[in-house]
Amino acid sequence: NRPNATSTRLVDRYLTLRATRLARASLAAYRADLLDLARFLGPRSVVDASPEEIAAWFSANLRRADDPDDARRWCARTAHRRYAALSRFYAWARRSGLLEGNPLDGVELPRTIRPEPVLVSREHVNRLLAMAESLTRADVGRDLAILDVAILQLMDRLALRVSEAVNVRLSSVTTVAGELHVRIMKKGNKPKTYPLSGVVRDAYERWIDVRRSVDVVPEHRDFAFIDPRTGRHVSRQLVWARIKRLGNIAGLPSEVVDVLSPHKLRHARARTMLRDGWDIAAVQSVLDHASIQT
Repeated sequence: NRPNATSTRLVDRYLTLRATRLARASLAAYRADLLDLARFLGPRSVVDASPEEIAAWFSANLRRADDPDDARRWCARTAHRRYAALSRFYAWARRSGLLEGNPLDGVELPRTIRPEPVLVSREHVNRLLAMAESLTRADVGRDLAILDVAILQLMDRLALRVSEAVNVRLSSVTTVAGELHVRIMKKGNKPKTYPLSGVVRDAYERWIDVRRSVDVVPEHRDFAFIDPRTGRHVSRQLVWARIKRLGNIAGLPSEVVDVLSPHKLRHARARTMLRDGWDIAAVQSVLDHASIQT
């Protein structure tokens, strides 16, 4: 069923105000969560929901962790994410004078038990990078390997998110007094400038030499990183798949390959900085986390 029209307008109004602070994927997730509740409520607006109705929404969707036959849609972690989306929305609604109380009061969710994470160590990252570098000397797939090294070095040394790395534009790379600098659009559309030096600059310039012979589709010409097979902008999904492939070729433990992802490289870089004596506030600044708790 379709969400109530009043609810849809309120959700869109709220997310328009948050658009400058949230990434596009986060905005889409918030909208989906809030409109899912709106559909559950039927003709009633989300600001008219009672605590009992919201509790019923969670109950209708949250499966029991100890019952493998429970077919409801959400695990506890998903439920907590949706609770967080509602909490922020209702805080805005109260500030805007759209309601007096908070319909989340009294709605309790089961605690989530976080499993012990599988860590990608500095040794694992170094083996990954070494394998990628060795493939740049192969007879087959050399151009892709050079692309891999350029993106991996950029993400690793600058602790970038994969979306930040693959969206680097040629027009955002400038030379100042012989030094290269790159302007990166960070989460929340905040620009930040980094120097490109050492192995990062070497890997980037080697890729740019390869890129000159790639037939790039017109609408992708300003992207620095192009798939040499298609001439199109490199996607996050391609980087993810390439990292998995490199992990397997490098002989990393299967439990590490299972969790290997671009974001794990950020975690590994953060742990390396902490191990090397960086202050945690400095690590927060490098990783661009709004909260030190993250």
